[in-house]
Amino acid sequence: MSARREARPETGAETASGGDVEVEGVVEAQLPSALYRVRLADGGPGTRPGGKPGAAHGTVTAHLSADPRRNFVRILTGDRVRVRLSPRDLTRGAIVARVG
Repeated sequence: MSARREARPETGAETASGGDVEVEGVVEAQLPSALYRVRLADGGPGTRPGGKPGAAHGTVTAHLSADPRRNFVRILTGDRVRVRLSPRDLTRGAIVARVG
């Protein structure tokens, strides 16, 4: 049996359940299909070297998670949000909450 490794978050990131990383960012644009482009604060984990071509460092594509969608939270360009990133793909995430 192999031991499960914990995700090591970058500076300013918190670890959520299951090894996911939560970071704060600002919504840059609303995209089709209920997606958002979010610029992470302090660059965040962002894209790793050799990641998806064309993805800007510190920018992720995110969708609304179940909680904000269930409570009819509106996300607009310029809003500060908290994004949950999976350690497997740091270019995509889920918006967990709107901050302030």
